[in-house]
Amino acid sequence: MIKKSIFVAFILFALWTAFLVLKPNASVSQHVWQENVITAEQYLYDVDYIPNVIVGSSLSERIITDSLPEFFSLAFGGQSIYDGLEILAQKKKLPKRVFIEINLVQKFENTTFKEIISSPIMNQLKANVVTFRSDKQPLAFIGNYLSAFVGKVHGKIVPPKTEESDDESKATSPLGEDFFKTMLDIRKKNYSITVKKTVLDKQIAKLKTYINYLRSKNVEIVFFEMPVHPDIINFERAVQIRNKMNNEFKGDHYQFISLPENLEDYHTSDGTHLNDEDAVIFTQYLKSQIQRISE
Repeated sequence: MIKKSIFVAFILFALWTAFLVLKPNASVSQHVWQENVITAEQYLYDVDYIPNVIVGSSLSERIITDSLPEFFSLAFGGQSIYDGLEILAQKKKLPKRVFIEINLVQKFENTTFKEIISSPIMNQLKANVVTFRSDKQPLAFIGNYLSAFVGKVHGKIVPPKTEESDDESKATSPLGEDFFKTMLDIRKKNYSITVKKTVLDKQIAKLKTYINYLRSKNVEIVFFEMPVHPDIINFERAVQIRNKMNNEFKGDHYQFISLPENLEDYHTSDGTHLNDEDAVIFTQYLKSQIQRISE
């Protein structure tokens, strides 16, 4: 019985692996956390070399890297710059430049994420057998297809709203504005409190360790700050972190991309994360600044 089960499992594994070989672009993610792991695996195992890498939080995840030549983003939703830096520490061929978001330098890395991307055995398996990758799990594909099927059935049973009813709903629903005001009030409260000196010093020391390693490999370091709502851009916490970074990373070894002058023109969905349209505008600004420092 056990031998039969093992044999069946092996056959299923072989068939699934063959399917993935025939469909190399097949990929499914079910949540933000899994998307972060998938992005890390793609960079570690599929990207041989790319000259520019962004590391950051969900703030810089909004940058449209498709509009930037030869860029890869290790900016993760719900995580910190140290998660992206840890991935770089494991990469054999490092980029020419690393762009580091400074908004949330105080945020700690995700230890579970670090364990996943740092497992020697699993790293070898994932590098050589795609079946072990996080975006190639059969249960995720089954769940995705079932969701699509249920959606189609539901669409046939419940007719979609007409364009007129959608417009009317938008006109009478104040939830979007209320949500924004609530979130902005929360951001104001958070940004009015400075980071504990011991915490910030500890995180800056960690950042220096990663940066010293990258510089030892001739990687150029560029710092940048993501725009947030104008009401909080100069609150205590933002100014504290900005000043700390400027004081700790002086000299020709580091470059800083300053914030755009027209900050009042940038809009966010919750006080800190740029809207889609403004993310495009900031990406273009970033592109112009990258061209400037490259000259």
